[in-house]
Amino acid sequence: MAIKPKQWLYDNGHTTTVGGRGRMSKEHKALILAAVESGVDIEGYAVVERATAATNKPAKAERVKVDPNRVVDVPDETRNEREVMAYYMEGPKRVEVGMRTVDNNCGSSLTYCPCESPRVWVDHDRQVVVNFRSRN
Repeated sequence: MAIKPKQWLYDNGHTTTVGGRGRMSKEHKALILAAVESGVDIEGYAVVERATAATNKPAKAERVKVDPNRVVDVPDETRNEREVMAYYMEGPKRVEVGMRTVDNNCGSSLTYCPCESPRVWVDHDRQVVVNFRSRN
């Protein structure tokens, strides 16, 4: 997965803060281009000309635009929101949890979570194990 340019600069000791607003300096852009030419995967930059031994030309990288309309591959859901209900037990009472709640283990919503026993936050200091049952 590609790293953000400002995060790469921070990780390699070229800046003292992560991210931030504003433009990067020419020196920082040159460092990023050199890193991409040497094989680092940085978001928004790509090698446009590979190094070749026959012509003795070095690799050349440049800024590329990312298509904002690209379709990200979304996996198939593991539990259908209309058919399955998520809940936890509060004493003898069953308390429903929304299927779009994010699992603390894998970071996916309960609809796409592959975990057998997902854990979710129900209060700011309490997490519970979620169970599932059919809505029918």
